[in-house]
Amino acid sequence: MVKIKTIVKKLFYKIIFFISKIYCSLQSANPNTAIVMVPSWEGSIGDEAVIDSITNQLKKQGKEVTLIHFAKVREWSFLTKIDNWYSIDGYFRGNGFKFHLGLMKLLSKNREFYALGTDMLDGCYAEWLTLGILRIVEQASKSGLKTNIVGFSINTWQNENCIKALGALPKAVKLCVRDDVSKERLQALLPKRKLSLTSDMAFLLEPQKTNLIIDNVESWILEQKESDKLVLGINISPQLFNDTEKTNLFVEKFCNALRNLEAKSDFEFAFVLISHDLRDYNSDITILTDLYNKCTQKLNSKLFLIEKRIMASEIKYIAGMLDVVVTGRMHLSIASLGQGTPIGCMVYQGKFQGLFNHFDLPEKYLFNPRECDTESELLDFITLIVGERNIIKDIVTSNLKHVKSLSKENLT
Repeated sequence: MVKIKTIVKKLFYKIIFFISKIYCSLQSANPNTAIVMVPSWEGSIGDEAVIDSITNQLKKQGKEVTLIHFAKVREWSFLTKIDNWYSIDGYFRGNGFKFHLGLMKLLSKNREFYALGTDMLDGCYAEWLTLGILRIVEQASKSGLKTNIVGFSINTWQNENCIKALGALPKAVKLCVRDDVSKERLQALLPKRKLSLTSDMAFLLEPQKTNLIIDNVESWILEQKESDKLVLGINISPQLFNDTEKTNLFVEKFCNALRNLEAKSDFEFAFVLISHDLRDYNSDITILTDLYNKCTQKLNSKLFLIEKRIMASEIKYIAGMLDVVVTGRMHLSIASLGQGTPIGCMVYQGKFQGLFNHFDLPEKYLFNPRECDTESELLDFITLIVGERNIIKDIVTSNLKHVKSLSKENLT
């Protein structure tokens, strides 16, 4: 029975793709039109950074931009470089031919299609979602649109069905892998497939200051610097452990490390606690609030917790003001590197090595929290990053232009 359902499903999509190809060939689309398909539902500031960046780049090219999003209600409506929104909520709810007809009409009005791959294509989060995204990519390509999967990475673990679907996409689909480690992993899995090495689209995100919260953060940072303090950005992500008890223990170690940092250094410090994800199931803010409360007795006036949601472009603006950033979020790393700010990264899912390779940064600036037995190991790591911050900055600055040029390759 399962086999028959699979055969029927494949036949259904073959028919849909064929009809879509014929329909789109009979239409005359405006050449300056592009579709951007999001990687997930609204909430991730990392996804926001990529969406904001690519839509801005397309608008600079004079494109009319349509955003395909997943929810019934309009998502990312606060971003200013989007002209049209199109919901594919029906696709994931099995609304059948009516939905597919609507998608055909949308594709027929556009010339370019960009799917934001990010970390969704290896299927490590949800096989059904990845396969759905790849089917839409296949339909766009077979309907005659220039089709790119933009800046994605491949985890150390992959879903076999998702990798097969990725390899089965039309050859005309440009697969833009955002780091050399992911490219090597995927090339080993798909040896006959042409892959393009790019960098994350968010490297082209333009920093901006748009509200009073940023004014307050900026004023506080400048005040600390006038007192000759080094200002460090701090982020801890639940993804480091995916375990509440282990996360709580790590927060305790982190707090002790921050308390003892000045004793091991010639500097005074101040700390900005930066959340880069506020989704209920994946939020940094709970962890950072806990860190703030634990540290406040000793570090009180030296701590600033950004409690409210700010935009990815505003976080990048703040990152440019900091002396060092220590983070467990990849897109906060990208925001910092894009501003030339020295970083130390707490790794998860094997992501950061490829990012570091873009800048020729050595692995000693990476820290595995799962292997952290004592707070002294964490303190040594932060002390290393602070002590070598100028070396890191020089390395980052000398490679940034090239990395940004690789980011632009996502659109070619």
